[in-house]
Amino acid sequence: MQLSEYVPPKEVSDLTARVKQDYQQGYNILHNVFEEFNDMSLIDRMNTDQKLFNVHIPEASQDPQENWRWNGVRPTTRNKIISIVAHLTYQIIFPNVFAQNPDDEEDKLAGEVMRDLIEWHIRNSDYELSFLYAVIAACVNPVSYLQVEFSEAMQTIKKRYDNGEIGTEEVIDEVLSGLHLYNVPADEILISNAYQFDLQKQRFIIRRKVVHYDELEAKYKKHKNWDFVRPGVRVIFSEVDGLFYESEDDTLQDQCEKVVYYNRLEDLEVCFINGVYFGEENVNANRIKHRTPSDRPRYNLIKFGYEPVDAKRFYFYKSAVHKLASDQDLIDKMWRLLVDAAVLEVRKPLISSGDDFIEKSVIYPGGITNVASDTEITPIETMSNFEAGFNILSSLEQSVAASSQDEIRQGVRSERDRTAYEISRIEQNAMIQLGLFGKMLAAAIKQLGEIMIDLIITHQTVGELSEISDEMKYPAFLLTEKDVEGNKKSKKIKFTDKFLGKSLTEEEQKKESYRILEEQGGRESDMRLIEVNPEYFVKLKFKVSVSADALLPRNEQLEKIMKMDAYDRMIQNPLVDQDAVTRDFLVGPLSKGKTDKYMAKKEEIERMIGLTQQQKGKQAGKPASEARQLMSGGVAPALTP
Repeated sequence: MQLSEYVPPKEVSDLTARVKQDYQQGYNILHNVFEEFNDMSLIDRMNTDQKLFNVHIPEASQDPQENWRWNGVRPTTRNKIISIVAHLTYQIIFPNVFAQNPDDEEDKLAGEVMRDLIEWHIRNSDYELSFLYAVIAACVNPVSYLQVEFSEAMQTIKKRYDNGEIGTEEVIDEVLSGLHLYNVPADEILISNAYQFDLQKQRFIIRRKVVHYDELEAKYKKHKNWDFVRPGVRVIFSEVDGLFYESEDDTLQDQCEKVVYYNRLEDLEVCFINGVYFGEENVNANRIKHRTPSDRPRYNLIKFGYEPVDAKRFYFYKSAVHKLASDQDLIDKMWRLLVDAAVLEVRKPLISSGDDFIEKSVIYPGGITNVASDTEITPIETMSNFEAGFNILSSLEQSVAASSQDEIRQGVRSERDRTAYEISRIEQNAMIQLGLFGKMLAAAIKQLGEIMIDLIITHQTVGELSEISDEMKYPAFLLTEKDVEGNKKSKKIKFTDKFLGKSLTEEEQKKESYRILEEQGGRESDMRLIEVNPEYFVKLKFKVSVSADALLPRNEQLEKIMKMDAYDRMIQNPLVDQDAVTRDFLVGPLSKGKTDKYMAKKEEIERMIGLTQQQKGKQAGKPASEARQLMSGGVAPALTP
């Protein structure tokens, strides 16, 4: 090692020493042996389980007496994991959001708007793929991480001006900007305490990542410390003399190690690249970037796993692969024994007696070998019990199914016909078996929704001043194919400052409602327009809930039959809204989003039942269907104070 030219201020040196100490503590947790991992470290447990999932085949023996044996691996565990993941990611789950106003009353419309905003971000990101890989990671590794970030990246574009000249302009990169969801490998996260289950209660969290030098240069080259960063060279702080030294790391080559240190209790977030400080000039100005709406720091990481190890104490989880490892090992051994026994049955070992010695190399198809007349070749009869072997395999397959799910739910045809009762029991057991993992997953999606709400309120309820009109411009969000009163429509959500500081009367709210109704094209339009007052919106409290049952795919045909059966009972009851019952329990399940196409119009209903205008005026109130039609239009005043 040689002395480095990097000589930061004492405050930076002191912070570096603290982070280095915490880094070592987190590194030790990754490599310490835990009884919960069957006396393995997290790294060893990960490597072992990943080999099982990837059907790793051990290297064949080089011994000629042994290399004839089959050393293959049955993909039983992998098949089960893929089946579990396929069922749990069958449909995209959106967090359910509830809004609470300053008077502690529920604001249903605001909750609907926030749900739609979350759905917009999910649709316009790689959420589906990231969610899929996160569930796979939870089944394979002791822990799975998702990280949510909101970034605003700039790019330089070429622009042609009115005079025909070409110039450059800095604009927002629409690909790299916005809300992003990342899968984080388990060995890239360092924690402070392996026996603190809650991630948000960890004293610190460190995210380390090896990144190419050019990628880091594009982002950090304007920082004053960038000149001290060289690929493949670490800058190490010495606590003995307080100086920094350079050390070459052959594992990095043309890359660098980026370390981001988070400390929620101290509200501290700071980045180091190859050991060089890349924070604010004032060390105390390094706040955690992710903030809640009340400006509190929060780790923007979500962690979950397949099954808990103990009663909410151990930080990590037991993966599905780890759970199936013993059965998988036995299955492989039995299959190898059966295959080897079959080989011996087909090509039995031989004994030759007599004056001639027959080499093994002369026994091949079509070969002719001259031997003495008294030479005898006798096959050795092996004592193979195939039935016992297959019985053991059958028991092992049942054990694996009990730990995961039955083959019938994987699409594997049963050797015998199953009764409807048996299949229903299989479905029920699968719901119970996957229900635990479903609860883990539901908790993770709930946390994900909470972090997304933080980012939406912090970054997307703020307007930008237009350079042309000197007016505030707010973002707008368009969602297509939304279910609105049983019909597929588009929704457009617009933040606007026209209601800032205003308290609308009931008459003014009604006027605004009809204005928006007209702007969206009337009640029969395929577009539903919602205008939102950001000042009121950011003051609301939002609660997120996710049902674990929603993660498991439902039997649509069975639900359709159940709804139609319920329709037959409810339509006879005079106390229910027959229009709503017909829409939701008869037409809705059959029309797939085109309910209005088959529902009779209000005027037609009035004509059929012979109601006159005078009779309608005497009614105490409007029917529920008419009220719903009125509410399907202008909704902006509901989001004003």
